[in-house]
Amino acid sequence: MYIGRLLACGATALALIGCSGKVDYERQALDLKRARDNLKMVELIIPDSYTLVSMTYFPEPFVGQGWRSGAFESASPPEPMLLRGKPIRTEQVPCDRIPQRTDPDWLKAGFSCEMPHGRYGVADSMYGISVFTGELPSGKSRIYLRVEGH
Repeated sequence: MYIGRLLACGATALALIGCSGKVDYERQALDLKRARDNLKMVELIIPDSYTLVSMTYFPEPFVGQGWRSGAFESASPPEPMLLRGKPIRTEQVPCDRIPQRTDPDWLKAGFSCEMPHGRYGVADSMYGISVFTGELPSGKSRIYLRVEGH
């Protein structure tokens, strides 16, 4: 299993930020490139203004079949993620209509149904692409996504 940012000290993972609090910018850049390249395989484009919070791939090493789940962050309002060149449509929905609300990877990355300006959408049923956007207390936007299959 691979996690783009170590969210708990002692976890078996490749880390952007370890327990020392020092940032490994080279590792961070490689992790972001890997996430972007991987999502391009399902025609999902992550804007340059986004930073990677975390991304889990299964199985690891990821060979094109399996799932990806993680989060990105950007200034508010966020630029839209693009699927096949078009913005992903999201809408406000009740928490119980968000299947990923219990996704461990989303929860580790700070997901909460109660995030201000929370919006959810299923972008593509063929690849199982689900997206949730919400605002953090800092005013930044966090975007959670899950891709199943391919």
